[in-house]
Amino acid sequence: MVPYIYTEGKYNTRLECLKEVPKGKVIYHFEDVDMIQAKKILGDSACIAWGFPVYLLDYGTKKEGIDKVKRLIDGCSGGGGFIFETSCGMDYAKPENVEAMIETVKEYGKNN
Repeated sequence: MVPYIYTEGKYNTRLECLKEVPKGKVIYHFEDVDMIQAKKILGDSACIAWGFPVYLLDYGTKKEGIDKVKRLIDGCSGGGGFIFETSCGMDYAKPENVEAMIETVKEYGKNN
C-alpha cells in the first residue's frame, strides 16, 4: 500500500521536509501550494496531486479553466508522478466548464 497524504493549508515552506520520506513511498495531495515548486522539489521522490480549484468550474469561464489546466500540466506533468484531480465535489459546477476541463486534461495532457 502507498499512503495518500492530504495536506491542508499552505505547504510551500514545508516541501523540503516532505522530501525526507523514502522515494516512491507516498502520494501527497496538496490543498494550497505552488504546484510548480512542489514538482521541482518532490517530483523525483513522490507522486503529487493537486485539487483543481472548483471555484473556476462554478464561476469561471471555459477559457479560464482551460488556461489553468494547461499551466498545471505544463508545470507538473514532466517525468510522471502527477495526479490531476479537483479540490472537492463539483455540485455547482457549470457542465460546460467540467467538460472543457476533462477534454483539456485528456487531449493536452497526452501531448505533454
